[in-house]
Amino acid sequence: MTPADNERRQYEKPMRMLHNRRGGTPPGLRTLVIACALFGAGLLALISQASANTSLMARHYPLLLSVGGALALSLMVLIGYQLWLLRRKLKAGVFGSKLTLRLMLIFALMALVPGGLVYAVSVQFIGKTIESWFDVRVDKALEGGIKLGRNVLDNLLRDHDDKARNMANVLAEAKPGEEIKTLNRLREQMRVEEATLISARGKVIAFSGNEKAGLLPDLPGAMLLRQVRTQQGFRNIEAVPERGLYLRSLVPVNALSLADDVRVLQVLQPVPSAISKDAE
Repeated sequence: MTPADNERRQYEKPMRMLHNRRGGTPPGLRTLVIACALFGAGLLALISQASANTSLMARHYPLLLSVGGALALSLMVLIGYQLWLLRRKLKAGVFGSKLTLRLMLIFALMALVPGGLVYAVSVQFIGKTIESWFDVRVDKALEGGIKLGRNVLDNLLRDHDDKARNMANVLAEAKPGEEIKTLNRLREQMRVEEATLISARGKVIAFSGNEKAGLLPDLPGAMLLRQVRTQQGFRNIEAVPERGLYLRSLVPVNALSLADDVRVLQVLQPVPSAISKDAE
């Protein structure tokens, strides 16, 4: 055997090893890569349609999230498998494995560095410049809308409290035993939903309500009753359980004689539905 034959055999041996390594690649690997590419293209199409149609995005968001997670997991498994094969080739000293490692590092840097740069610039752009898109007039308009809504609710509550005080003045002059009749008449005149006359000890003396009112009045706490009996009225906008947002006024009904105790009148009226939705 001539020296030229020995040299040719030494050259052909690593080439055969490289060919065997290539031949040992699983036949389904190319299919997996193609499937991931197709799934990625389909996912981009779905995301573009969902971003243009918010209802579609709301209905199929879990599905899009699951498909995207499965695609990302498949790509991670594929990359991990390729890295494991490259590690085996490097340990075995396969011809061209070091060149493959260098190419992989170069392509990784080409992908990660521009991607990281774009990400950093995007974060800075969103964090520092997107707020300047909102004009100062828009901010003032939003604040003005909130103040306008508060003023509307305050005016409703003030008018409601005036009705309650007028009813209390009439009830203070009512004869004993005529409280229920007087309260019904006053409630219809003032067009309120519910009116309750409460004694100093918290007992219901008279109750009047329309068809929307409950069978039993929504009574205030003992602390509020003590506050009202000291001639300190109470008015507030609060949510009544299972009924919605209500205007509540508590006013004292002063007695005509020193022998009688100060009673408390509570008047409830629902906030108009259009204002109630915006307020909540």
